[in-house]
Amino acid sequence: MARDPRRLARMLRVRTVARDLARADQLRAAEQQHAATDLAARLDALHHAVGPQTGMAGGLGLGAAAFYRGRLADGRIEAARRIAATSAAHDAARLAAEAANRDRQAVEKLLDRARADRAAAEARALEDLPHAPRPSPRLARTLRNSG
Repeated sequence: MARDPRRLARMLRVRTVARDLARADQLRAAEQQHAATDLAARLDALHHAVGPQTGMAGGLGLGAAAFYRGRLADGRIEAARRIAATSAAHDAARLAAEAANRDRQAVEKLLDRARADRAAAEARALEDLPHAPRPSPRLARTLRNSG
């Protein structure tokens, strides 16, 4: 691959945007996972609150409680499925963000290597320049005395 500085700079910009998008996806997945966990916690609290309690009035209250407990049980199963799905999505987004970061770092290394190669080439070019002749002692004395 040619180490054209403009091409490498463009690749770095593209990789930076890709990394930032991957990080945004990772944050979005983490928020979804957190929301699913909160939903499961709320459903658990409701499930325990709707349970049979002492002093409930007759069969109607027990029937209604059983109905809502069944609905809450279905909701808890769905919440557990969501937690598993969002956890998998978060892991995939984290891996994608790490891969994007590795890609960006690889381009940075290429850019650093290209800069170092250019600096070494410039140093060699300076070394290959002909040396300037030393000024004669008479000229040096004249310049010193003239102040």
